[in-house]
Amino acid sequence: MTEPSFELSYALEQAGDQHLLRELVKILLDEGSKKLAAVCSAAKGTDARELEAAAHSFKGAISVFGAKRLASTLEEVEQNARRGLVGENRTFVAEAEAQWHTLAAELEEWLVSSRP
Repeated sequence: MTEPSFELSYALEQAGDQHLLRELVKILLDEGSKKLAAVCSAAKGTDARELEAAAHSFKGAISVFGAKRLASTLEEVEQNARRGLVGENRTFVAEAEAQWHTLAAELEEWLVSSRP
């Protein structure tokens, strides 16, 4: 069995209670795809600062959920962009995209299973 892509206990601790966590999950599910799209779009361009900012923003959005794998991948993108590397990030961006889809599916599943 694979390890979950987020840490529920950490996320609950950060949110304070399950009701607030459910609201944060809903927001992330809505905003996360937009943040990923910004990363993907920036990775296709040449502006390293834009890519760095997009990766940093997305990493911040997922931080409350303890999504360490995705955060680590986004950190790689951010660090590479900080060094002026854009095209070299394509593999990391593809990994982030796959990791986001896994995280989103797990969060959606948690929302269904945690209904009051």
